[in-house]
Amino acid sequence: MTVQTRIIDHGRLIFLRFTGVQTAASVETDIQNVRNLIGFRPDIPELVDLSDIIEDNIDYNGMRRLARIVNDQTLDRDFKKRIALYAPHVSTFGSARMFSTLTELEEGNTVSQAFHTPEEALAWLGRPETRFEDLPDYDLIAAE
Repeated sequence: MTVQTRIIDHGRLIFLRFTGVQTAASVETDIQNVRNLIGFRPDIPELVDLSDIIEDNIDYNGMRRLARIVNDQTLDRDFKKRIALYAPHVSTFGSARMFSTLTELEEGNTVSQAFHTPEEALAWLGRPETRFEDLPDYDLIAAE
């Protein structure tokens, strides 16, 4: 699996696009890599594009581990970390919903939600755009 990651819009949004086969170990590594980005702060909302996932190999225990990892950065914090998951396909949408539910059950201040359309995901994050292509700096992601 590969992931494209950028902090865009002058540090106001983290955009991630996953492609290929997804495993708990690969996503865990990707989460750690996001945290190492220059300019990363745990309060920056995340927009995750899962539209190019071709296979999802994450079981319940792996998904629960990932939910704990994203929540550990928000323990004892006054803000809510928001993660919007764009998952237009049935299989990835189901996995995204499971992640959202587990994220809410774990201790921490992270909330996530799965969406079928980019417009819904962007609106939930409070963004004025209706398409990913309209995001500031999206051209940098598309060029990778």
